[in-house]
Amino acid sequence: MTFDTYELRWFFDAPPDFFRTSTGEAEERTDYYAPLISELSSVKWRQNHLEVKRRLGTTTVDGWAVESWSKTSIALAKVDRRLTDSPPNDWLAVTKRRQIDNIVPAKSSLPAKQAANLPAVQVEWTELVARSIRCWSFAMEAPLELEPQSVVDSLELVLGENAIDELPRCNTSYPKWLSKVLLSG
Repeated sequence: MTFDTYELRWFFDAPPDFFRTSTGEAEERTDYYAPLISELSSVKWRQNHLEVKRRLGTTTVDGWAVESWSKTSIALAKVDRRLTDSPPNDWLAVTKRRQIDNIVPAKSSLPAKQAANLPAVQVEWTELVARSIRCWSFAMEAPLELEPQSVVDSLELVLGENAIDELPRCNTSYPKWLSKVLLSG
């Protein structure tokens, strides 16, 4: 299964003031990432699936770098049953405690009838631990059928205008963050 998304993501050494508990249920899991040093792609082992993520491009919207990504998930049992037991030993374990909210896009240039059927923008609040490094991530993610502007416009809906001003303009992707963690050890 393959799906493509727009994404804005930030990583912080401490939870920023705007970081909050979402209304969603907290989910905790450990994902394992192949030891690749790349800002353009990652390979993840999660719950007997292998997920390959690669960046398709970047679009600048109101000064924000909205990245587009393609994610392909493969059930490992279809590849090789021996892979379903555990990930390779040298893969990076990343423990995640995250909460997700889904919101209706703030604005759309589509006609009202089409806009009413738009998919949601996913808002993700995550605490991460990898190699004893603890950090927090905030992300907005939406399917490519939405416009990248929808992701940016939804930031204010979620955070409010003051918190948006606190966000660094240089957002960071998971592969870029993983590369930093891998190079730190």
